[in-house]
Amino acid sequence: MAQLSESEIQSRLHNRTEMYLKLSKLRYDASYWNKCTVLPTGILSKESIAAISDCGFIKRAENILITGATGCGKSYLACAIGRQACAFGLQNHLFSMSKFLEKITLCKLEGTLP
Repeated sequence: MAQLSESEIQSRLHNRTEMYLKLSKLRYDASYWNKCTVLPTGILSKESIAAISDCGFIKRAENILITGATGCGKSYLACAIGRQACAFGLQNHLFSMSKFLEKITLCKLEGTLP
């Protein structure tokens, strides 16, 4: 009976994670651990990535803005962080800067910005 209960719990957690991954619409199937081993030069140190790996910034309602030169791995890193958040059972959204500013402007016009 205990194994059956544990199996059901694991199945529900897996289904929730898969649902969050679909809703977040991440562009890349990026893995957090792959990102830790292959870091582009100058974007983040291993210590910085370790500091955000627990996704505590989401629980504290903080945002992450990733900047850098073209092709340095910003989108891949964002997708890796998003996948990590989904694995922790947290919903997330990935926006390009233009979509982010568009969303903020729209919320201001509608009066729904907190």
